[in-house]
Amino acid sequence: MAMYRTERLAEDDVVAFSKGREEPDWLTRLRLKAWRAYEELPMLHLERTTLKESMFEGLALPVPAARAASWDEVPEDVRRGIGHESAPANGVVLANGYALFSALDAQWEEKGVIFKSLAEAAAQHGDIVEKYLASEAVPADGDKPWALNAALWSDGAFLYVPEGVEVTVPFHVAVWGNGEFGLFDRVLVVAAPNSRVTVVEEVSSPEGDGPGLRTGVVEVYAEAGAQVKYCALQTMGEEGKNLTIRRAIVGNDALVQWVVGEFGSSFSVGISESYLKGRGGESTNVTVFFASGQQHIDVEPRMYHVGTHTQSNIAVKGVNRDEGRSVYAPITDMADEADEAAAFQKGTVLLLDPSTRTYCIPQLYVAEEAVAGAGHAATVGQVDEEQMFYLRSRGLSEKEALKLLVFGFFHPAIDMVPIPEVRQRLEQLIDRKMEP
Repeated sequence: MAMYRTERLAEDDVVAFSKGREEPDWLTRLRLKAWRAYEELPMLHLERTTLKESMFEGLALPVPAARAASWDEVPEDVRRGIGHESAPANGVVLANGYALFSALDAQWEEKGVIFKSLAEAAAQHGDIVEKYLASEAVPADGDKPWALNAALWSDGAFLYVPEGVEVTVPFHVAVWGNGEFGLFDRVLVVAAPNSRVTVVEEVSSPEGDGPGLRTGVVEVYAEAGAQVKYCALQTMGEEGKNLTIRRAIVGNDALVQWVVGEFGSSFSVGISESYLKGRGGESTNVTVFFASGQQHIDVEPRMYHVGTHTQSNIAVKGVNRDEGRSVYAPITDMADEADEAAAFQKGTVLLLDPSTRTYCIPQLYVAEEAVAGAGHAATVGQVDEEQMFYLRSRGLSEKEALKLLVFGFFHPAIDMVPIPEVRQRLEQLIDRKMEP
């Protein structure tokens, strides 16, 4: 496959990129639609984070590597980077833009579950993928960064859970990259009525390294009565840049739970949205972040209430250290016909020293008069000197006391995470960020 760079791309190159992968015609047309939208759309505007056109220029698209025939053939740096020494029983591993390894336990395959790379799914299950990919959740002609993803995604993961199937183990998606590549990965989850599934995604790259820009998209469709738990952890190296949109369409009496951890990269924007379209739909978002050094981390959980009797809750905890910068900008929007909807958002940011800066921008829009409840709260504070004095007087060093206070600050949010392995991983990441 030819090497492409984004500043040289034209429509003919997008078509050639798709045809070189032997993709179906519907996917070629979708990529072309997205590319035209990318060229025409203005840059996405965010309140306290500036996105520039130059971020998307000069990126080299990675060339696919040979697929690993077994877990032993997965390179050691990839295995170490994604934190899996042994093969995941149910997992898709992406390395530098392409699926390197995938596995699905036979018991789930026999129940009709599909879990494989997105490129494979587009070729083998086109009837399902075409219906949902880059359509209602994150459309191909939506905001500029996600249109570019729809045009240039190299690979990703596709998960389909049939009606009434309850998956009792987490499915894992690992995204790993290094070098100056531009990474465009995409995850598509379709949970049929009354199904249950949990997805754990971790995006990582080597210490001090990372892709020139990673633009990720997650689309979740939770149909009537379905429950989807999606946990996303970003731990890229300090040289990487990250832009991610996660968006769920929540049906009647369905539930989508977002768990987001933002810890890595020099510049990261993570937007997590739920569109509560069906009657009785519910969504929660628990986000934790830790900005240190020269990092800029922008977390934007958003809930859009459209259906009646919907519920949402946003809980965010963040820490800034050294010269780290952060933005917390949640949105709760209750449409005119969202009667009996209930929503609350709460965010707290702890500043460990005076050199840090954070922006808290809670937003609550209520067009419907007959709501069950709506509220928000946001606080920013520094370390309590009396608490530090108390802990120091009990024999703890300043470092030990500060670490104990930080863990105590995070734990109300971590305790809300519904998956034990994710709670443990978050504690490890916080501990690592507290080291000098």
